[in-house]
Amino acid sequence: MRRAHGRDLRRRLSNLRDIDEEKIQRDSRRENRNTADIKKLKGKTMSTVEEKTKDALEKKPRSQALVVKDMLEKAKGAIQNALPNHMNADRMLKIAYGQISRNKELMNCDATSLIRAVIQSSELGLEPTGILGHTYLIPYGNQAQLQIGYRGLLELAYRSEKISSISAEIVYEGDEFECRLGTERFIKHIPKMRQIDDDLNPVCCYALVIYKDQTRDFELLTLAQIIKSRRLSKSKVWDQYFDEMCKKTAIRKLCKRLPLSPQLQSAAIKDELVEHEIIVDEEVQ
Repeated sequence: MRRAHGRDLRRRLSNLRDIDEEKIQRDSRRENRNTADIKKLKGKTMSTVEEKTKDALEKKPRSQALVVKDMLEKAKGAIQNALPNHMNADRMLKIAYGQISRNKELMNCDATSLIRAVIQSSELGLEPTGILGHTYLIPYGNQAQLQIGYRGLLELAYRSEKISSISAEIVYEGDEFECRLGTERFIKHIPKMRQIDDDLNPVCCYALVIYKDQTRDFELLTLAQIIKSRRLSKSKVWDQYFDEMCKKTAIRKLCKRLPLSPQLQSAAIKDELVEHEIIVDEEVQ
């Protein structure tokens, strides 16, 4: 009896041990699953926090960019109406938004002023391709204003059926240069052959037009006049593109005497007034 009872106790004890081991294993598996769930939840939480933080950091520039892009799209009809028949609004919008998006100061300008500047460029049939292109947008405070580039003025001049060629040149120290005014006006300019690293000190600048009847006209700017134009200008473009701005200033003064349409004459005059901040964008209609 004692032996039977002992065997029974040992069997029950073994069963209890098996039960305990199974319980321990179940608890261990449950704990591992809980740990994995917690890690997964933490991962999701951190990912969500990081995304929200990133969105918060990017919210301002993204929202402004979307505002500008949406307003340009909404103005597509007005832009198309302002464009000549050979140009289309989709290309104009793409070029304009490309220039605006690359300039933080422009991006922060009043969106209405940006639209107005793009429409003005469209009316002239000139693409806002940047400072070295036809037109460009310049921020004056929080207002974007249109400026006509050196090549833009040349393009406007060549639209006249009476003009054969038009150009502008800078005269530097060492060049052979002779200019005569009065009844026998003429310019003679032979540039000096220079090395790439030679210092270039400007002496004057001139714009020359040749009409199809072979008559000529020119506008001469002395160094003092160039310096005065730069001082009066509110544009920072002079600091980066001095040569182009010299040529543009000479051509712009010559444009006042060219046989251009009233619209193009007005555009050249207003460009100078805007650059000097004599008028603001709202007045340039």
